Amino acid sequence: MSQRDRRTISLSPESNQILDRLGNHSSYIDKVVQQHARDWTEALALLRSKQWLNEEVVAACDALTGYALATWSRGGEFLARELERQQERTRVFTLHEVVTARRARLFRQLREDPGVPWALATVCREYHLPNDDLRHALGKHEP
Repeated sequence: MSQRDRRTISLSPESNQILDRLGNHSSYIDKVVQQHARDWTEALALLRSKQWLNEEVVAACDALTGYALATWSRGGEFLARELERQQERTRVFTLHEVVTARRARLFRQLREDPGVPWALATVCREYHLPNDDLRHALGKHEP
């Protein structure tokens, strides 16, 4: 059996109540951390394989601040429409220097390639946790 490191963590009362119903707390947290790490690294790799640049991913994550991005809201049409709406309202892609032609390509990918919305929603979830490892991978070092 491998040696395990011990960590002391503080959790909210709500998280403690959830853990109390789940059984082995350490095992559950260990598996959740590993699963999230696999999810976001695979998702970021997929976006990069589709030629998404760091600033485009960061712009999308900034635009989707506050969105739940679960189940139905992970659909490509929904995400593309919301990103277009946020660009109109806040110019978030313009602020991140993402040109119109690139934006149109990204929005088209969201609508046409089912893997892209999953990947973007997964990366956005981690970005807003915040996941410092992901932020570093995107070249964004401040939370």
